Amino acid sequence: MHRLLTLIVAAHAGVLAGTGAAPVADGGDIDSYLRDRMEATSTPGMAYAAVTSDSIEHIGTWGSDGNGDPVTESTPFLWGSVSKPITATAVMTLVESGAIELDEPVRTYLPSFTLSDADATKRITVRHLLVQTSGIPEGTGITDRFDRRRDPYGAAVADLSEVALLSEPGERHEYTSANYVVLGAIVEAASGRSFTEYLRQHVLQPLEMDGVITSPDEAAAGLPDGHAYALGRPIAATPSYDQTGPSYGYLGGTVEDLARFAMDQLGARVGGSRVLENSSVSQLQNGTARISDTHRYGLGWRDDDRNADLGTRTIWHGGAVHGYQAMVVLLPDTDRGIVVLQNIYGFFQDAQLAAAGLGAA
Repeated sequence: MHRLLTLIVAAHAGVLAGTGAAPVADGGDIDSYLRDRMEATSTPGMAYAAVTSDSIEHIGTWGSDGNGDPVTESTPFLWGSVSKPITATAVMTLVESGAIELDEPVRTYLPSFTLSDADATKRITVRHLLVQTSGIPEGTGITDRFDRRRDPYGAAVADLSEVALLSEPGERHEYTSANYVVLGAIVEAASGRSFTEYLRQHVLQPLEMDGVITSPDEAAAGLPDGHAYALGRPIAATPSYDQTGPSYGYLGGTVEDLARFAMDQLGARVGGSRVLENSSVSQLQNGTARISDTHRYGLGWRDDDRNADLGTRTIWHGGAVHGYQAMVVLLPDTDRGIVVLQNIYGFFQDAQLAAAGLGAA
């Protein structure tokens, strides 16, 4: 369900018109706005952080987790497809080291990678995966798999062999989490380490994202239940965890963990990123794959013009899994960003839940 946010992303440009909220101006107003959103969506628990490139300016936590305990700064949430810009960051560290080239075919790193059209498969590049223009469709069956596998990324890539492309590589943007499963396999092949080991050493640890959940065992040990909707009211929803999920939609952690990632992405503009060269962060955030006239997909980030009147682009990504919803929104030209985590998700409530993060920004 991490992917469902994208199904109605076209509606988000106008989603704030339906919230009935006036523009907000400071931390207190953001608190009030988000409390209103919680009430409007019957969200049991929420945590948010407002950040700049060098500080977490404000954290708000309200409500309760799935165990009935108060949500605090230490409460873990799942982040859904917010995992994608984090994976893209890991890929870019390997680009900087020379282990990966963005415009090399995927088969350079995964010789066994194949789809039903063998000739088109040869033309799919690492960049195509990152910007979601590979032509691989959603619904491949290689995501949201909760069985235990000895080689989860290898097995997932092998299971793409009969998948037909929706379009020629590079032709158009087609959002699918399968692209980021393949990227997880490429990171493993290029680094010689498991995806989560590499991610921890080169992204999470340098950014002091110490509470990040990267495995089924970590989720089982510390993640409270989330919530779904039944007749419009929240009910407990126990999340499952896919072993390949960290690369596309199942990373999780505290609001401070995700705030540190947002800070680092903003930092490239002023003080410098701690894990990437500034030019690499610019590539991540520069939308090149057209979604609409005002909305483009970069390397794991969405880039759009919704706040052009504030003199800034809006760089963002949302995500959802069973029981949880998350948003990270960056306003890079104003050196501001916001992270919003909610412990509820429903397909029909997607736009309303996304409005919390986008409206707060």
